[in-house]
Amino acid sequence: PYVGSLFFLVFGINRVARWAARKQQANQQISSHLPGLSQYQLIPNDLFDPAVQRLMQLADRVSETRPCFNNHIEIVADTNRTFGLIEQAVLSAQKFVHLEYYIWQPDRTGRRLRDLLVDRAKAGLDIRFLYDGIGSIWLGRRFMRPMLEAGIKIASFLPGPSFRERWSVN
Repeated sequence: PYVGSLFFLVFGINRVARWAARKQQANQQISSHLPGLSQYQLIPNDLFDPAVQRLMQLADRVSETRPCFNNHIEIVADTNRTFGLIEQAVLSAQKFVHLEYYIWQPDRTGRRLRDLLVDRAKAGLDIRFLYDGIGSIWLGRRFMRPMLEAGIKIASFLPGPSFRERWSVN
């Protein structure tokens, strides 16, 4: 029984099928909300430069969503200015704040932004925090506790392999 259990853990788990099923379910949930967003979507047409049209078509094929108008992108190279802009955006939010981070560290800057989010959640804003479980591996329960207590919705994408998954071939 012990050898059989070991073989099952290593060879018997097919995570690919489970991942594909979860992905399909998530796409179905998201697609139910997309008709309401169609008024904001841009459709590639002759009004756009051919290079922009190709980028829009690529985005549509890769992400199953269309580009939207009224978006603004600014590349900020100075980290102090970047953090100031993030703080300003969080402070000026009136209904909700949705954040997604690949790398978030529980350092002075991470704690400062966490505390700001906690204050805004206590003021009644709906806060959602999505982070990369591998890039933000040092975030622990103690760091997240004030966020959870304030009602912030926290989720990890790509949470990293569990002990069993680290030793599985499948």
